[in-house]
Amino acid sequence: GIVALEFEAENDWEGLDPGDELEFDDLHRTLRDDAKRVTARNATKDRELSLVHHLTTRQIEMIPVGGLIPTLREKVSSDSD
Repeated sequence: GIVALEFEAENDWEGLDPGDELEFDDLHRTLRDDAKRVTARNATKDRELSLVHHLTTRQIEMIPVGGLIPTLREKVSSDSD
């Protein structure tokens, strides 16, 4: 799924270019641990960025399965068994 994150420092986005690759170290664990701040590494420029989120616990739980639609599909499938 797509994770809605915001730059902690507003001007950090200016340092990104199309094609830059961002890496997250165990993003889901970080979010599950109730951290509001996430660190991303711009692998292209070897630079770290601080990001924040405003996700609910439910939204965080949906990330590993790919978002709302796959979560609902999984629930419907398990309910019909």
